[in-house]
Amino acid sequence: MTTSTQTPSRPANTYGVTQKHINTLTEVFANIPSLCQVWLFGSRARGDYKLKSDFDLLILTTDTPQTRHPTINELDYAIDQSDFWYSVDIKELSQITDPIFAKEIARDKILLWKRP
Repeated sequence: MTTSTQTPSRPANTYGVTQKHINTLTEVFANIPSLCQVWLFGSRARGDYKLKSDFDLLILTTDTPQTRHPTINELDYAIDQSDFWYSVDIKELSQITDPIFAKEIARDKILLWKRP
């Protein structure tokens, strides 16, 4: 008899949280009119997260530079008021100017939500 020494794999589609939490996030995203797309990046996207790892979100909006910050604040507040109790760090796509950081995000990002 062979005994497996493999560690059970983590669910690939929930990034360390329940599907209910993912559904909560997508409901929040849908209620922010200027949101177009939301990607997950960082440790949660790579799968090397810890229990208390934050959710790094990259967003694409229809906002101008003048209206971008209120949208980020609105999204942050809406997530904070929801049942999603994990820490969230939100970046807007046009704010990513460091080429090394941009390359890491491009490598790791996973589309979480897209406006139909």
